[in-house]
Amino acid sequence: MLNTHILDAIERMSGIDCYLKTPAFLNLKVLEASKRLNLDFEVFKEKIETETLSEVELLQLIDCVTVPRTQMFRNRRLMEYIEKLLSKESEHQPLKVWSAACSSGEEAYSISFLSRSVGARSCDIWASDMSELRIQKALSKDLTSLKNDTPQGFYYCVGNVDESNFVEMKGDVSFFSHNLRKDVPEPYHNFFDVVICQNCLCYYRPDAKEEIIKNLLGSLRSPESVLIVSSTDLHGTNIDSKQIVRI
Repeated sequence: MLNTHILDAIERMSGIDCYLKTPAFLNLKVLEASKRLNLDFEVFKEKIETETLSEVELLQLIDCVTVPRTQMFRNRRLMEYIEKLLSKESEHQPLKVWSAACSSGEEAYSISFLSRSVGARSCDIWASDMSELRIQKALSKDLTSLKNDTPQGFYYCVGNVDESNFVEMKGDVSFFSHNLRKDVPEPYHNFFDVVICQNCLCYYRPDAKEEIIKNLLGSLRSPESVLIVSSTDLHGTNIDSKQIVRI
């Protein structure tokens, strides 16, 4: 079983609070990472404890410890909210959206389908994740398969998009690597109209959540811009802002 030194080392290297997960769960995930890397489990644990993981090894560890569960149009209320924004004409063109902690990109691609389907207002989309492995997975996505995975209630969005445009649609989303515990890259300060960060703050302690939220709020372009989080994401924090929308 993993000891506290290993749990502390994982948090220092990744920012993820491993004490929020059960020891048995973490043990299985670290074992999974060691198998992916073809490393002996005890050797891998020692590398974690001594913080001597290579970049590839750390990415595999993060990929296993966090749960990259996502799908097209996963959060119906979120997509309906974005759809309303896109259906309104605005003097600010286009709508700039950032899907933070995007995993393998389904949320960002869902917004791309919405943008091309609804269309009164154009949309520029950025998406980021701390795992380069997930970003590469997002970049290699087959949009035809994503179309087929779309829930029936949103099929009108993908049904209106000709498959001949799918290659062009891949360019609708700009992916970049970003650890939420780090400062938002300077080009994106005061930049976005909408930032979406849902179902990932559960991996962080309340003080880390507050740091992340403050950084994300700093990326918003105007007082009318919004940061969208899940309804329980701010549990344990003292954050209060009119720019935060809980969905």
